[in-house]
Amino acid sequence: MNWLEGEEAQKKLLAITHSGKPDMRLYFRRANCSGLSFKALMIMECEFEDIQFEGCNLEDTMFSDCKFTRCSFNDANLQNATFFKTPMTDCTAVKARGYRWSVLQSAVNNLDATDAVLPEAKFIQSPMKDVNLTRANLDNAGMPLSAQTRTNFTGAYLKQTILFNIDLRTCIFLGANASFTVFSSSIIDGMNFSNMNLTHAQFSKSQLKNTNFSGSQLMGACFTDSILSGAQLNHCNMVNTTFMRCNLNGAKLDQSIFNNAQSTRSTFVKASLVGLEASRSVWHHADLQAADCRKAVFNQADLIGSNLTDANFAGSSLYETRLDLTNQTGTKFDFSAFATTRPPDKNYAAFVMANS
Repeated sequence: MNWLEGEEAQKKLLAITHSGKPDMRLYFRRANCSGLSFKALMIMECEFEDIQFEGCNLEDTMFSDCKFTRCSFNDANLQNATFFKTPMTDCTAVKARGYRWSVLQSAVNNLDATDAVLPEAKFIQSPMKDVNLTRANLDNAGMPLSAQTRTNFTGAYLKQTILFNIDLRTCIFLGANASFTVFSSSIIDGMNFSNMNLTHAQFSKSQLKNTNFSGSQLMGACFTDSILSGAQLNHCNMVNTTFMRCNLNGAKLDQSIFNNAQSTRSTFVKASLVGLEASRSVWHHADLQAADCRKAVFNQADLIGSNLTDANFAGSSLYETRLDLTNQTGTKFDFSAFATTRPPDKNYAAFVMANS
């Protein structure tokens, strides 16, 4: 194996770039290429060790079946660059700019990309281990089918980022902005998602057992066929949030805002909804057996077809609430509660039962 080092490596890379033709099976190490332009460089089956690409222009480059070890891409321009089957180990990309950077089928281990700007970047089938994305901009980025092990998303901007079908349990999302982010089919059990911006986030078929959402913004978020048993949803803003066929047994929603939200065919067995603000919410076919709903507000809410067995509504407000066809065996209501509920409407209740 003949290694090109230092200035010799630098000159060879520039020569390949200027030729406009691809090259292959070369070995580069211990070279400082900082500040140089390698725009549209095409290279295959090459290895890079201890190369500094800091501040380089790597726009439109193509690296195929290559290998990077201890290389620095700090402040580099990686716009439209493609790394295909090109693993990266112990590298840095601090403050790198990588609009539409594509990392495909490439293992990424111990990469520091703090403050990197990577909108619409794609990490596809690229397992990531010990990657630091603190404060990175990953707006509309995609990481489908890319295993994540101890990835740090602290303070990251993840708007519309796709984190589909991934086990995220070892990752950190402290203070991340994940509005419109797709977490569908991912495993998030027991994670700390507290005080996050998760507005309009998607959680379809996600596993969220004992996950902590306390204090988070969940307006317009959508949970479908997901498991949230034991989840902490205290003090959350869940206006217009949807829970469709979800398991929230034993979950805590105390003091949260649930106005105009929907929880059709979801289960809240032994859940705590103390002080929940749920005006105009919809609970068709919901199971609230033994749920603690004390001092909650269900004004103009629709609970048609719900199971309220042994639920406790003491001190709750039920102004114009629909309770048609509910199971109220053992349910605790204030004596005056039914004076303010909406009168039964058999035709509407039958329609709901048949269509929800």
